[in-house]
Amino acid sequence: MASLDLKPVETVNTSTRIIEQFVDMIQTNKLQPGNCLPSETSLAKSLGTSRATIREALSGLKALGVLESIPGKGNFIKKPSVHYEIDHIIDTVRSRMGFLEALEARRAIEGEICYLAAKRRTDSSLRELKSS
Repeated sequence: MASLDLKPVETVNTSTRIIEQFVDMIQTNKLQPGNCLPSETSLAKSLGTSRATIREALSGLKALGVLESIPGKGNFIKKPSVHYEIDHIIDTVRSRMGFLEALEARRAIEGEICYLAAKRRTDSSLRELKSS
């Protein structure tokens, strides 16, 4: 009998799958900056899951820097930023590790970026930053 090259199956929780679905929609421009997501209740019903799972997924999207919550208004897709671009790079990493490990890698990269930005800043760039 031939040897099978089987690998363990990774269990991914529901909120991570929801995060990945929204990130894919952002990357393929199905969701644009400024788009308002449906309510938590609507999302839970559409996705067949609980509001707690939806809240966890929304928190993950906020941590990724692609979602902004405005109290009383809703959850809005944010304009792509440097953080979002970093996530494109980390996608490769994320495909080989879990969501939390990828988030840790992102935080490490962002810390170094902040350090280098502060070290290399000019008076002109500081004024521009303060005015925005």
